[in-house]
Parts: sequence; C-alpha cells; structure tokens
Amino acid sequence: MRYLVPGFLCCAALCAQVVPSSAPSIRPDDKCSLEGIVVNAVTGEPLKKVHLTLRPLGVQNGVPYGTTTDSAGHFLINDVDPGRYNFSASRNGFVGQPYSPQGSTNRNAPLTLSNGQQLKEIVFKLTPQGVISGRILDEDGDPLSGVAVQCMVYSYQGGKRQLMNRNGGSTNDLGEFRLFGGEYKVYAWEDIEPGAQQDPDFVKPHESAGEAVSVKESSHETVQLKVVAAENSAGQRASQ
Repeated sequence: MRYLVPGFLCCAALCAQVVPSSAPSIRPDDKCSLEGIVVNAVTGEPLKKVHLTLRPLGVQNGVPYGTTTDSAGHFLINDVDPGRYNFSASRNGFVGQPYSPQGSTNRNAPLTLSNGQQLKEIVFKLTPQGVISGRILDEDGDPLSGVAVQCMVYSYQGGKRQLMNRNGGSTNDLGEFRLFGGEYKVYAWEDIEPGAQQDPDFVKPHESAGEAVSVKESSHETVQLKVVAAENSAGQRASQ
C-alpha cells in the first residue's frame, strides 16, 4: 500500500489543475437598468418602434442587450451586467444617434455602468432624414411606373473620378418616388438591365441627364427628373 499513496496524491493534484474554477457570478443587486424616452428632434413628439441597442465593449463574444420603444416613446432595458457599453438608438427614416451624456448627436461616448446603477430619464432626440421625392410622367402626362431612380455620388476609383450608385428605388403606380436625402446626382432610368447603373462606363455618357440635389437632415426637396429613355440606355449597353 505504501507504493500506491504517492500515485494517488499525484493523480489528485493533476485533477485539481484541470478542473476550471467557476467565474464569479453577478449578484442580483449588482444588475443595472436604463430607462428613458425617444423623441423627434424637430417636433418633440415621442417616437415608437425605435430600436435601442446596448453593445458590450471589451467582452469577447459579448451579447448585446436591446429593446424597442412603445407608443409613448418609452424604453426600459433591465437586468444588465455592469460594465462598459456602446448605447445607440435607430429608427427607419431617422438619423441614428449614439448615446452622449451631453446630448451630442455626433459624439459616441462609451457608457460605463457600475454595480447596481439605475439610469433614468435618458432622452434620445432623433433627427428625421432628408427626403428626395418626385413624380415621373410620360409625354402625355401619364404616370410611369417601375422607373428606376438612383442617387449617385462622385468618387475616385483607380485614380478616376466617376459616378457611383449610393441608394435608389423605383416609381409606384402613380409614378411617385421617395428616397432619403444627401448630396447626389439623381437619375431616372427606363427599362435598363438590372445592375447596369452600377457600371461607371454605362453611366458616364448620361451624366448630364442627372439632377444635382442637396438635401440636408430634416429637409425635403421635390425634384423633376429627365428620364433616360429605354432606347438610349439599351443602345449604350449593347455597344459595350
């Protein structure tokens, strides 16, 4: 038996090394919460269906917390672990806003939650995005549906200045379109091949057909577009 004791002790020591120690759990009293409201920065009206995201910083594979505002613009995120986070609010049709204690819409300040901290009366003020809208009609004054409307910007690729697509849509059955604003050249294409407007060489001969538009946040501009006719766009594509 005297020969078995040292082996037994060695095995026990090895097992003690490979069994991981459990990470300290967070007590219920240490959990945090955030509560507040989201409003329209222009009108002051509460905004429903706003997505609030609390994303942990410095945590590998950290899972973000989130919630959505109710009809009164109110939100509550509870049962949050203490730590450092990025906190932001977003909604379709509005410019997303990061959390800032000073209320700045441009400065993304990390949020540090200490043990048991309860943040209340947080206010997010979301600014409506600018809007470009219009209506496209044929020579007889009838609406043109399904016309591709594209917002494009100049950028440099391979040392060349060329127009690149940024966003777009198409006209409805009334010939109407509505796009988010910015500084663009806006084009209306009739019956072009899908994705053709992504090709700078295809767009280049039609640069003069675009309408220069500059629409800032919270503003709205109606534009009258010249449609690039099907035969022109198809002919240009076929010649390449």
